[in-house]
Amino acid sequence: MHSFGSQFSRRSFLRMGVTSGIALAAGMPTLANASTPVRIGFIPERDPATGGAAPDAQYVVEELRTALADGIDIAGTTYPVDIIMAAEGADIDSTVGIAQSLIDQGINLMLCASESQALNEVANICEAANMPCLTFGPPWEVWYFGRGGKAGQPSPFQWTAHIGADIADSSVVSTRAFDKVNSNKKVSVIIEAGPESATVEKFLTGTYAKTGYEVLPFQRYEKGAQDWSENLAHMDKGGADTLIIVMENDDFVKFMPQLKASPLSAKLKVVQVAKTGGFPEDVDSLGASAIGLTILTEWTKGFPYSSPVTGVGSLSLAFGYETATGNQWTSRLGATQGLFDVGIQGLKGAKGLDRESIMTSLVNLKTDTMLGPIDMTSGPVSGAGIVKMVSAQWVEGVDGYYTLDLMVLDNTDHPTLRLEWDMQPFNVVL
Repeated sequence: MHSFGSQFSRRSFLRMGVTSGIALAAGMPTLANASTPVRIGFIPERDPATGGAAPDAQYVVEELRTALADGIDIAGTTYPVDIIMAAEGADIDSTVGIAQSLIDQGINLMLCASESQALNEVANICEAANMPCLTFGPPWEVWYFGRGGKAGQPSPFQWTAHIGADIADSSVVSTRAFDKVNSNKKVSVIIEAGPESATVEKFLTGTYAKTGYEVLPFQRYEKGAQDWSENLAHMDKGGADTLIIVMENDDFVKFMPQLKASPLSAKLKVVQVAKTGGFPEDVDSLGASAIGLTILTEWTKGFPYSSPVTGVGSLSLAFGYETATGNQWTSRLGATQGLFDVGIQGLKGAKGLDRESIMTSLVNLKTDTMLGPIDMTSGPVSGAGIVKMVSAQWVEGVDGYYTLDLMVLDNTDHPTLRLEWDMQPFNVVL
């Protein structure tokens, strides 16, 4: 396992941003028996503390650079691999500029991992530039319909593919967990206003109804809101004992204290969080207030899968990261590795480095990944590969090492994944 300590200090590691990612990529040795390198542009989520890529993304990329030091075989030729990492910007416009800069640098494949609305804009700019692009983050419905795809019609996207959850599948996973605490099968949802909210409401309402749950009209708020009292009062009046929070972290950390102080809080049996709440840095600042929150996650350290690119298993990936950085493992480790697993395997299956060959290989790929098997050929629309989610709950640190631990509640879609916890009602662990 590669150790960061042998190359640079923890401080310099955490401060490494866009320019250093590019410098590291440019400094990789060229293999004597290879032609031009294959260049992969990678836009991970932005670390608010540093403005660069989050430490987990940096760790995975460094491990990949080590694993790919001898290059990859594409159609009988071994190519060195340059991974050019540039974290998403502080807003959508700056992220679009970063994507365009990577395209201008002559990349062969764009990868983007983000829960923000900027992900769709990265996909759109790649589509316009005929640049092969693979994204990971929101459910495929948000990626597809949020960009103008139409139900029952051929996909309008030729250059962009996506791996992500399916809202219908995820609804079944969620309600299996909700059933364990005997909820009243009424669900409130609070979500940031915008195009994404309409897509989520349409699909969530229909799919939850099939499992016997009623989703009440969505409560929407404007990004950057400071006062959610009106939303909370509406949800309290609605009588649902399950709440789904769809927020980015900067809003989430302001919303939670208001929820905890409201009359609604004591009535809730389930509080499930999406877009945030899945990473230690999202919940650590909440302390005990985060205990009992549930999430759907694409990966945990106990996942029974390994990367076909690095050969590293889930537990080794998590422990390696914790050893190298001193940080608690995060599901983004597996998500980032899974994204690269699909991207690299897609490149290996291409008939050449031309864009059409790369894209054809990606959309016809079936491969094992750190996230489990992914089949790009059997998705609901062309270019969409489904990631099977699991439900998990934040609990008080089980061994005292970390303040909170994320524990697996359900393994129906990953039968060899070990169950770690019996779900507890949110209002019991307040």
